[in-house]
Amino acid sequence: MAGGFSSQWRRMGSNKNGTVDPGTSGGGTDGIGTTPDGVSNAQTATGASGTNNQVRRECTMWLRDDNETYTPNFNWAVNGDFTVVMNGTGQTLAGDPGDVDVVIQGSVDGTNFMDMQDLGTWDAGTTAIGTLVYDFDTYGVMPYMRINVDGDAVDNSAKPFKINVFMHNG
Repeated sequence: MAGGFSSQWRRMGSNKNGTVDPGTSGGGTDGIGTTPDGVSNAQTATGASGTNNQVRRECTMWLRDDNETYTPNFNWAVNGDFTVVMNGTGQTLAGDPGDVDVVIQGSVDGTNFMDMQDLGTWDAGTTAIGTLVYDFDTYGVMPYMRINVDGDAVDNSAKPFKINVFMHNG
């Protein structure tokens, strides 16, 4: 089977008031049918809920082989730099997918995508957390944008991980 798959994007967190937004996927599912992702929404080095209060976009990705895997198109406006956090909750993967290339892609029509910025390489290991930054002033914006992830031929379909996007301008 070619490539892995990704859940829909969810808006998570709230740092504007005392209420935590539990996300928009609902029902403990991840937007792919009724498949629960089984990945913690909040974890820090101490196990506390450190990310719950941070406004972010989040999806879950299942890497299956060495084909490219894409997130859905961003469902929010990109109007500045943003940080992409790979496996921010430190999920243990089934196997090391090796050096994972992370690329921001864009499209005018939502069908024909081109690479906008090669964010870099995430040395995933089995629990590593990676952070990469998109430079808005240099690479701009397109009507449709997504993240392209390309790892080695390791089946991690039973052990998904979170991808978080934190906009620098809120």
